[in-house]
Amino acid sequence: MNKHITEKVKIDPKGLVTRRLIDTRKLFTEAINRGVKFELTFDEMLLEYKSSTFRAITIKMAKELGNDLTESLIDQSVKSQFADNKLWLFIKRHFNRDIQIPFVTGIYTKSPITRPNLVVATGHARYSGQIGGTTTTPMTALAVGTSGTAPASGDTALGAEITTSGLARGAATISQITTTYTNDTTQWQKTWTVTGTQGIQEEGIFDNNTSGGTLLAHNTFSVVSVVNGDTFQITHDIQS
Repeated sequence: MNKHITEKVKIDPKGLVTRRLIDTRKLFTEAINRGVKFELTFDEMLLEYKSSTFRAITIKMAKELGNDLTESLIDQSVKSQFADNKLWLFIKRHFNRDIQIPFVTGIYTKSPITRPNLVVATGHARYSGQIGGTTTTPMTALAVGTSGTAPASGDTALGAEITTSGLARGAATISQITTTYTNDTTQWQKTWTVTGTQGIQEEGIFDNNTSGGTLLAHNTFSVVSVVNGDTFQITHDIQS
């Protein structure tokens, strides 16, 4: 007698999202103080390079100052963000309120803030399809938005995606990194230079670099208030 044995192995992709906020205008001034010569003023660079201003500045800095000093000056130009704790998360989930009380619901810090993400249902379907080869469309874009509504497995889009202020969705820099096993984690990173005023509360990964498309993962956090000249950076890691 033949026995048919079916074994289900659960592969549950999980991820972390790290965010960082940088005062790009301060970084530009520090670079000039170190002798870096730019052909344009900072405001002229914002007009010329828009959301890529930070990249243009740091490329010039690395060429003239070297990578180590450039990274040091970037670290010195980091702005504080609110790192929420479990009490903040409880209040957010049950009352949908973003209560930022230092040392009660979190702390203000200049260190990068890392929080878990949610791989949504469409993301699991796409992940399964790519493993089996039934789809080959890659997930390439990062987007941010202003909605603080907690992510849910049925999400197919951000709550309120930002399309202005230099914060529009775009292609991320993608690489494989090692968490537990060699190359077991995909990393998406995107840096926006802000050209307006926004309150960012969410981010997500998509397969379309401009609009629409399939959502892989969604994350929300305490509001990050950004103004003209700031740089906002998201690093999103998903481990297989």
